[in-house]
Amino acid sequence: MNTRFADPIHWLGAAALLLGAVTAHASEPVYPGTRICKDPIYANSTVTSFGTSKNAFGGPAVAHFTVKRSYTYDANYVDVLVQDSASYYFNATSSTRPDIVPGWFKVCARNNGYSTIFVDMQLSGY
Repeated sequence: MNTRFADPIHWLGAAALLLGAVTAHASEPVYPGTRICKDPIYANSTVTSFGTSKNAFGGPAVAHFTVKRSYTYDANYVDVLVQDSASYYFNATSSTRPDIVPGWFKVCARNNGYSTIFVDMQLSGY
């Protein structure tokens, strides 16, 4: 009989390994000198975006985050947020930023460093 997982300490360790695998899978790798972007979305009255970046060891890593806006789906995106940090948050509504909402939005992250970073970005619009 295998008693390796009979005590709670082993169950906690197994659970931590599984959760770590799920969390690591959610982030996307960004290699040095490259950029990734989420597909554009349309926001009629509110746009919200946030994200984080980590190094290979799970610590914070600086990424060059941009939130971009356009009048059309596929052309002429202009930066509305530029931030070099390990995390960012952006929110705009038609009442607080009528100059940019409504419109098409996308979010991007660039790695200007020398080692791979892992980025998780969210973008939603209403």
